[in-house]
Amino acid sequence: MSKGKSLEGIWSLRNSLLEFLRMQPTSSAVQEYITLLTDQQKLFDMAFLVDMLGKLNDLNLKLQGKFRKLEECGLPHG
Repeated sequence: MSKGKSLEGIWSLRNSLLEFLRMQPTSSAVQEYITLLTDQQKLFDMAFLVDMLGKLNDLNLKLQGKFRKLEECGLPHG
């Protein structure tokens, strides 16, 4: 599984993860993850990463053919 797909899975489960973490005994690690999943700027950053890694994964799959050109992948060229 790619890092992009892993991050996408975490993104889709973030509310369930937050609920689960809030039920755990408090520790510095638990608190750090809760902060990550509640801080608006960190969530914006994570959403951006999920989106960009998804687009890069799609491009990677399209480029895996033999001698593929960017134009063949539907990308604009100048």
